[in-house]
Amino acid sequence: MTRKLVKEFPLLALALALVGMASPCAAQLVRPQPHPPGVPVPEIQEQPQASVNAAPGSLPTFEFRSGFWTNLHHFLYEQALLRTDPSTVVLGSGAAKAREVFIPVTVPLSAEDQRAWNAALDYYIANIATRDLMDSGDLIAVDDVLAELEGCQELTGTSDPKCASGLRPQMIAVLSAAAPVYRAHWWKEDDRANRAWITAVSPLVEKWGVRVANELSNAYESSWPRGRIPVDMVGYAGPLGAYTTLQPLHLLISSRDPRNQGNAGVTPFEILFNEASHGVAVPVLSAIIRKCREQGKLIPRNLWNALVFYTTGTIVEEEALHDRSADAPVHPSDQALREQDSLDMRGWANYLQLLHTYWQPYLNGGVSFDVTVDRMVAAL
Repeated sequence: MTRKLVKEFPLLALALALVGMASPCAAQLVRPQPHPPGVPVPEIQEQPQASVNAAPGSLPTFEFRSGFWTNLHHFLYEQALLRTDPSTVVLGSGAAKAREVFIPVTVPLSAEDQRAWNAALDYYIANIATRDLMDSGDLIAVDDVLAELEGCQELTGTSDPKCASGLRPQMIAVLSAAAPVYRAHWWKEDDRANRAWITAVSPLVEKWGVRVANELSNAYESSWPRGRIPVDMVGYAGPLGAYTTLQPLHLLISSRDPRNQGNAGVTPFEILFNEASHGVAVPVLSAIIRKCREQGKLIPRNLWNALVFYTTGTIVEEEALHDRSADAPVHPSDQALREQDSLDMRGWANYLQLLHTYWQPYLNGGVSFDVTVDRMVAAL
């Protein structure tokens, strides 16, 4: 799910400019490095840099990260939001299981830790939780900054000028005070869940990544983004379980959200490529906006997101069906129900019939891109 670019018309040209050219070679992964047995896990993980089975510039390239500061920020945001407006923590009519996961945490804390944690929550309630992770320029900038400082022990630059975050002094103070509490009680499990998710998705990225990326690029008549795509794994990634920002392209995915889980990593693979494909799917958003203006219609709030989700699911299902060695193939008889469930979990099921009627024939190769979007908008 990307931030709602419908509100950001002037940024479309810049977003399009960020979509680069790449030539297909082999799927590439940049994984967090495992810790040798018996070696204590550092308090804060360095950013991973090693590539796996691929040369630089291959298509696609993901840099997976499980970062302490990013996870602390998102955990505080989640816990603050649970105290201010819990109805918005998880959205979508099929999100009941996710609501069972994202609940207020209660653990016995020392008086000092309790004061630090309460102060952090108070700050987030007053200043952060009232803003949307996907729509607030400030919070998007916080995500980008913290993701680049994961090798830092502090955020002021005192120990190393490269660790000067540039965040507001009060926010730096809040994160610094809350860090020991989060590290002692919740970070280990969040990091474990993040790394387990990466482990589940990595084999299929290596196996199917190139073909799926090319299929998505063909569907959107665009090119896969150049270079490494950063993927930050976090415990909480907004009400839909994942989101993407485009300037620069940056994926944030919840490893704890049940909607992002699946047998043999099939669903994690879909979520990963759904989010990544937002960087290549901007042309279809531009076309929807243009056709709505031409036809004098309101721009539909989530049609683009539903279309991207539907397209990724369809292409991944086809890949699974053609791969007899897949651990969890998707059978045609299950496809319609699965599509319904997938869109319903995000609250987009009302677009399913529209996508079946107009977008699926385009994916099958029977109708042009421009005619497809024109007919789809006319049917709204």
